Amino acid sequence: MWKDFTNSLSVDVKLHSVGIPIVCKCDCCSMGGYEDLNHVLAIGNFAKELLNRYVVPKVRIWGQLLGLLPVVITWLPWLRRYRARVEGISESINHVWMQLKYWSAGIGDKLKSTKQQSVRDIKILKDLQVHVRGPKQRSPCLVHWSQLIARRMKLNVDGGSRGNPGPAGVEGVLRDLDGNVKMAFSVSLGNGTNNFAKLLGLLHGIQIDQEQGFVDLDVELDFWVVVHWIKEKRCNTWYFEDFWEEVMEVL
Repeated sequence: MWKDFTNSLSVDVKLHSVGIPIVCKCDCCSMGGYEDLNHVLAIGNFAKELLNRYVVPKVRIWGQLLGLLPVVITWLPWLRRYRARVEGISESINHVWMQLKYWSAGIGDKLKSTKQQSVRDIKILKDLQVHVRGPKQRSPCLVHWSQLIARRMKLNVDGGSRGNPGPAGVEGVLRDLDGNVKMAFSVSLGNGTNNFAKLLGLLHGIQIDQEQGFVDLDVELDFWVVVHWIKEKRCNTWYFEDFWEEVMEVL
C-alpha cells in the first residue's frame, strides 16, 4: 500500500518517467490500454469490474474488515499484473474474485480469534458470499472429586497471567479425605507468561504444603503442557530450567 501511496509501483508510465524506453500497453484490457497506476488499480477494465462486484453501502459502523479490504483489493490487481508480465499467466476476473473472498475469509477468522470481529464485519463477509463460521462448539467435560486413600491430601493449583505476558499470579487449595478445605493460598509473581504461572503454581503449592507438614499429596492441575512435562520428566523450555529442577526435587 505504501508504494501505491508514494507512486512507487513500476508501471509503464513510471518507467517512461525515469528514461526507460518501453512500449506502453496494459495486460488488463482486451485492446490494451495506457498503463499508469490508476489504470492498473482503479479505472482499467479489470480493476473496474473487480471494484464493481462489491459496492459498500454507507453505514455508521464500519468495522475492522472494511478498513482492511482496500489493501486486499489493491494488492490483487497488482499481483495479477505481475503474474501476467513476469510469468505469462493471465488470471480471469472470477479467479481474482475467489482470491478476494479467500483473503477476506482469512482476515475475518483472524478478527474472530482476537474477538475484534463486529456485526458489520460479518455482514460484509455474507455480502461477499463467504461462509461465516459459527462459534466453536465445546463438548461438556465432567469434573468430579476422586476419592483419596487414607492419610493423603489433595492439592488443586492454578495460575495465569493477564496479557500473556503480563501480571501473573498463582493460587491453590488443599483438601482432606472428606473434601474439607485445610488450607488455601495465593501468590503474586510479578510479570510473566501463562506457562510460567502454571509451573510456578505447582512449585509454590507443593512447597507451601510441605512447609505446613503435608507431604502425602495428590496434585491436580488443568494445564496440559505442565502435565505433559511431568509425565515425560522433561521440560523443553530452556528458560524454565531452574524452576523445573526445583519442581523435580519436590515431586
